[in-house]
Amino acid sequence: MVRANTLLKTLAHDEGVWATAWVSGHSQLLTGSVDESVKQWQTADEKLECTHTYTGHALGVISLDVDPSGTYAVCSSLDSMIRVFGIEEKSVKHMIERQPTESWGAAFGSVTPESTQIAVAGGSKGQAYTYRGSNEEPQLELTLNLPQAEGTSQKKERFVLCVAFSPDKQLLAAGAMDGTVAVWDLASGGQLLHMGGLKGHHKPVRNLAFTPGAANSEPGWIIMYYLCCQGARGRTEVVAMCDLTLLLPAPHEELKNALECL
Repeated sequence: MVRANTLLKTLAHDEGVWATAWVSGHSQLLTGSVDESVKQWQTADEKLECTHTYTGHALGVISLDVDPSGTYAVCSSLDSMIRVFGIEEKSVKHMIERQPTESWGAAFGSVTPESTQIAVAGGSKGQAYTYRGSNEEPQLELTLNLPQAEGTSQKKERFVLCVAFSPDKQLLAAGAMDGTVAVWDLASGGQLLHMGGLKGHHKPVRNLAFTPGAANSEPGWIIMYYLCCQGARGRTEVVAMCDLTLLLPAPHEELKNALECL
């Protein structure tokens, strides 16, 4: 068991914090809250200092991600709006509007001076989407359907909660309410790599990530976690659980072949 110590603590928002993200290469932290705001924090001299508050969402912020260069952040909220803002400029650069309940988590893909790629979990649509844009508003690039799964007659079970790119940006994974994970090959135009979806969880997959090794010749893993909350006499215990770990060969072609054989 790993024991973590609290380094810094502050009352960050008026309501619950649902999302956090570190700014790469900086001692900066972003937090998103049910209070409909995103705050930017500077961590220095053993204290947290709020340097900016982003507003504009009409409902709680549920997802945050920062691009690898630490230049841009993307946030999504329950109002089905996805906003991309410049961290240094502290201003909104792009907005993507989805229909109600048709967006959830968001993540950066490839980011270059010419274009920015963003993936969005499609919520109740049972899909994931990629968008790409430059100086103009991002345009829909790919619509990716979750695979058919057995015993999922209720629509809510196909609700897509989260998305993640592989380090080389060639694969996109999405986690769903029914506990499954889908993986697509973006280089082939969105080919689904495992027709039945990756299984093993019995609760919603709320977050997922590829290890950095998935981009080179060392072994890589897809690791899925979910949080199980139990309340007793007013006290809430949060237990982080990993009930499926998939060991896969790491180079893109080998990873693709391994998923196709499952």
